[in-house]
Amino acid sequence: MTNPRSTASIAGHPIHPMLIPFPIAFFVATFVCDVVFWQTSNAMWATAAVWLLGAGIVMAALAALAGLPDVLGEPRIRAQRRVVARRRKF
Repeated sequence: MTNPRSTASIAGHPIHPMLIPFPIAFFVATFVCDVVFWQTSNAMWATAAVWLLGAGIVMAALAALAGLPDVLGEPRIRAQRRVVARRRKF
């Protein structure tokens, strides 16, 4: 059985996996800025954390939107959701 093919792609490369690292990096950088602000009390770090958090939320939303066609369009992915739902009943 082959892996599901992504329906949202650019030149054959799926968009969703390309976007996933950005929110992760932004959220980790937000945490680092918060820790540095906690240690130094320099307001610049708090400002950077707010901007990084906003960028992380926006990129997470874009990644979710790019992955939505894959979840809704691939029958094998939907079939896996039904299997998981059946297993939760036990």
